[in-house]
Amino acid sequence: MNGDLIGTRLGKYEIQAEIGRGGMATVYRAYQESLNRHVAVKVLAGQLARDEDFRRRFEREAKAVAQLNHPNILPIYDYGEDPQRDLVYFITQLVKGGTLSQRLGQPLPVEEAVRIASDVAQALDYAHRHGIIHRDVKPSNILLTEDGRPLLTDFGIARIVQETRLTRTGTSLGTPEYMSPEQAKGEPLGPRADIYSLAVVLYEMLIGRPPFQADTDIAVLHQQVYEPPPRPRRLRPDIPRRLEKVVLKALAKDPAKRYPTAGALAQALERALPSITPLRRRHPMPITPAHGAEVEPATIIRQPEPTVVPRVTPRPRRVIRFLWRATKWVLGKVAAAVVILALVAAALLIGGAFALSALVEQTLAVQDWGWTGWDEGGVSVILEADLQQPLQNAVEPYALDAVTDLSADFRPPDIVEVRGYFRQRPLRLQARLEARDGVLYIQLERLNGVPLYVRRSTGPVDHAGGTG
Repeated sequence: MNGDLIGTRLGKYEIQAEIGRGGMATVYRAYQESLNRHVAVKVLAGQLARDEDFRRRFEREAKAVAQLNHPNILPIYDYGEDPQRDLVYFITQLVKGGTLSQRLGQPLPVEEAVRIASDVAQALDYAHRHGIIHRDVKPSNILLTEDGRPLLTDFGIARIVQETRLTRTGTSLGTPEYMSPEQAKGEPLGPRADIYSLAVVLYEMLIGRPPFQADTDIAVLHQQVYEPPPRPRRLRPDIPRRLEKVVLKALAKDPAKRYPTAGALAQALERALPSITPLRRRHPMPITPAHGAEVEPATIIRQPEPTVVPRVTPRPRRVIRFLWRATKWVLGKVAAAVVILALVAAALLIGGAFALSALVEQTLAVQDWGWTGWDEGGVSVILEADLQQPLQNAVEPYALDAVTDLSADFRPPDIVEVRGYFRQRPLRLQARLEARDGVLYIQLERLNGVPLYVRRSTGPVDHAGGTG
């Protein structure tokens, strides 16, 4: 596909200029004389258009997507083919604000990022309820109107390519930075794969880059499947904690641990940042007449004047009774909260230091070690090094979270690095922390960059690190 279409006609559309180009299609600005309007014409790449199976599937998908009527889904106006030039194309609304990818490269304001993600989540929820999964949610597939409203586009193309024999020609089926773990592993995809991809987009809007980047696509896919994302607040402290938890839950490796629907994700985003206006109030759903129906001039319906109900002043006795009940309720809640906080504080203050010390000491000593890269004295280096206090300090926030935070079960594993000394030699120890069911788990990973191969003991362990 090249610029030789400029100045020609595709059906009733006069091609005027090229807007953008990708691996699967080229987008042009065109003029539709019959309706005196400019539209966008998306012409599929030659290898796709020449495949008869692909054309048949794409026409079916275009008709399905054209039935979607949502303020954050790019509407499809028309579909056509030009057999003489082996061209397949469809017509959409011309959006002048560009793509979201053109806005990225640096963090967006938190409220704007959440607003865009919430809108797109509502669009995905609408599409999912109509049986359509996107499979390729990424910034270049999110257009922005001039007033900043996001429009999701390119539904289903990745699935059509996957279902045809074009998968053997090397055609890309997605962008690794935005693929879900199940997509990276080639597993069947459901709506929660779109939720994961949208969470990656939200992460990039907040931080300025995707959570996973590497020199090769294979390395990125490996990270998507096996490595936890860096915590957003460590890279941008002004992100609210509630918002961070929403992002990390949507990025869960296991689809079952993500939000059940894209609509639930949108609601969680609105709760995490109440200052954003819900979608239904920002963009009222347009009312589209049935095909061929005549549209009559709008009729102004005057709303009746509201009925004024005279205010009745309650009797003094009722007021006193109400105030007394309200006061008892408030005092009861406050007292319960104080008792709970006191118990938690006492447990943490009295037993916290001993529990953490024992936990860290057990982590360092009570394990069956395999060792690579150092001599056999490496285990002794770990056990004798001044690493216990730094590791205890690093573990403390996670222990507190495991005890007090009901959402600790949703916290993904995190890697912390602590620094200490052994005979004046600096040491760096990396540990993997995870809170599950109110229990904190510690797995040592690397010492001075050298992997530690640790196997949990099945028998008693002495303080030298061996099993009894």
